[in-house]
Amino acid sequence: MLTYHCTNYIRKSASQNIISKISSKNTPLTFSRPPSRKPKNPLIPRKISRFRTRTAEKRLRQYLKGGRGGPSASSGRPPTVGGANIPDMPDLRTMLLMAPEVTTLSSGRQSAAINLVPDALQRISSAGIDPVCFFAALTMTLTSYIPSLEQVVYRVGDSALTSLYSTIHGTIVLPGGMMTRANFGGLLTDEAVCYLSNGEKLRQGRLNLPASEACSPRALLTAVLATEGFPAGLTEDDVLGVAIADDTVLVNFSAHMADAIRASKLNQRMMAYQLTGALVQRYPVRRVRFFFDGEAKNTLDGDVMWAGEFLMDYVLCE
Repeated sequence: MLTYHCTNYIRKSASQNIISKISSKNTPLTFSRPPSRKPKNPLIPRKISRFRTRTAEKRLRQYLKGGRGGPSASSGRPPTVGGANIPDMPDLRTMLLMAPEVTTLSSGRQSAAINLVPDALQRISSAGIDPVCFFAALTMTLTSYIPSLEQVVYRVGDSALTSLYSTIHGTIVLPGGMMTRANFGGLLTDEAVCYLSNGEKLRQGRLNLPASEACSPRALLTAVLATEGFPAGLTEDDVLGVAIADDTVLVNFSAHMADAIRASKLNQRMMAYQLTGALVQRYPVRRVRFFFDGEAKNTLDGDVMWAGEFLMDYVLCE
């Protein structure tokens, strides 16, 4: 297994339980923080002196060939994220055609050329890895591992890789074969802890959130409303507003959502604690209060007192 670490991803203490990953329906590739001291500057995760070209090239070669701090071989056990198996990454040490080359750009930053064997793309696809996700993970990792590295050019055989295609992400055009972090920013997601309902009990799970909305409680609530246990058809338009006061989250849902809950006959207690659990796990709060179109509703034709304060009830969890 190749382990790709992305070390420049700093989060506030309120969401330290979140990990970043490349989003893919078939190939979730993890970006996790390796054990190291907390960086002083979030933009430079490791204290590394200025790189001369030879130093960066040596470090790049060391990483790609599995040296100290680089990817390790598979242990034979399938890697997991949140308990789910993910496919093994192809071993880069067997895919390098020659040593990597590093050049200095006019800006003083650096560019790396990675030379891969002619059948590299076939090996990646045969391993069940989406090619866009593979090169996104590798590019994001290398530009984090070597802070002075601005771009990576991949050569497959004797040709530069000027585009990538996958059935999931479509076609990404890469002028000049150059790949940068900006090419793949849209693929990054965060994972947030949530609670999923089977109608009678809750079990802990994880939700994918776009990295651009990682700190948005509205995005979190919208994702929770799309899980099992809630009426169909609820969208972000039903989350009218969210505020935090002291240790309490105040959530204002739409009148449409109140009507949908009444009509659904679903377990309202499970709904309330699914929402509460996601919020108290994500933010430094203990309590949640719900409003519908600005009003605290006593009941929604059910047995839940929605006008009260909710603290997470872990007795409901499996």
